[in-house]
Amino acid sequence: MRKLWAITLVLIIGGSGWWWVGSRAALNWAEALVAEGRSTGQFDAAGVTMEGYPARFDLTFDKPVLRSPNGVIEWRADLFQLMSLSYTPHHLIGWWSPEQSLRIAGHDYAVKNDDMRASLKVKPRSGLPLDEAVLVIEAPRIGGNEGQMEAREARAAIKETDADAAGYPSYQLGVEILDLSLPEALTARLQGSMPAADPSGTRSDTGSDIVQWARLDARVGLDRVLDNQVAVSQPRLMTLDLRALSLGWGDITLEAKGALTVTATGQPEGTVEVTVTGWKQLLAMSVAARILPPNVAQMGEGMLAMLAKGQESVTLPLVFQGGRMSLGPIPLGMAPVLQQPI
Repeated sequence: MRKLWAITLVLIIGGSGWWWVGSRAALNWAEALVAEGRSTGQFDAAGVTMEGYPARFDLTFDKPVLRSPNGVIEWRADLFQLMSLSYTPHHLIGWWSPEQSLRIAGHDYAVKNDDMRASLKVKPRSGLPLDEAVLVIEAPRIGGNEGQMEAREARAAIKETDADAAGYPSYQLGVEILDLSLPEALTARLQGSMPAADPSGTRSDTGSDIVQWARLDARVGLDRVLDNQVAVSQPRLMTLDLRALSLGWGDITLEAKGALTVTATGQPEGTVEVTVTGWKQLLAMSVAARILPPNVAQMGEGMLAMLAKGQESVTLPLVFQGGRMSLGPIPLGMAPVLQQPI
C-alpha cells in the first residue's frame, strides 16, 4: 500500500510539474503575441488567462481584436479560447463566442453563430508546421444595414499534401456552405430580374429563396509552408488546382474545374471550365446584382443562346490571360489581383 501511495504521489507531482511548465510556456507565448500585436496595431486582447489543471491547457483571450495591416478590416469577439489536452499539446481546439462583430471599410456587421469551433493539428517540430485544420460553424449569421445573410451550417478544412508538380508546398482545401439565405432586399431584386418563362408573362425564378449548397474542393500551392510565422511572413499563392466548385440554387446549378498559376504580379493565368444550368436566369441575376453591366449581359445573351443551341445548360471556358478575364465570348474586364494585401 505504501508503494502504491508513493507511485501515486510521484505521478501527481510529475503531472503537476508538466502542467505548470507547459501552461507557463503557453501563457508566455500568448502574452508575447498580444504585446507584439499591440505594437503593430493588428491584434489586441483585454486579458489572457490559463486554466485546465491538471489535464488540459485552456487559454482564453478576453475581448480579442484582430485588424488587417491597412486597417480596412477589423474583427472583434467577447471571447476566444484555445484548448488542448496536456499530453497532446500539438492538437488544439479553438472556440469562438456566439456574438462577434466585423467592420469592413467603415461598414459594421453583426456576426453570430450557435456554435463555432475548430480543430487544429500541427507537427511537433521546429516552426510547428500545419498538418490539418477543420472549422465548423453551426447557424452562422451576418447582418448589416442591407439585411442579414445566414446558413444552416458552414464547414472548411485544410490538410497538407505532397508538393505539387512545380515543387511548391501544397494543401488540400475544402469548403461547404449549406442552406444559405441571402438578405431579403437582395433576394427580391434578384428574383424580380428573372426573364419571363412563357408568353403569359409568368416569371421563372430560381425555384428557391435559399442557395441549397456551395462547395469547393481545391489544391493550392504556396511559396512557403503554413507555420507559426504565417502572420509575420504571409505565404503567396502560386498554383490553384480547382478540382470542383459547385453551387445549387433552385433551378440554377454551376460547376467549375480547372487549373491556374499566379504570376509575379499576383494575377491568375489559366482556364477554368464552367458549366451553368439555367444560364438565362443567372445572367439576369448578374445584372440585378450589378456584377455585369446591362449592355455586356445583352451582348452575352445572344452569344450564349447560339452556343447553348436551345439547351438550358452551357459549358464555357473562363479564361485568365494577360491580366484580363473572359467567360466564353463575354469579356469580364480586369482579372483580380490575388496577392494584393488586405
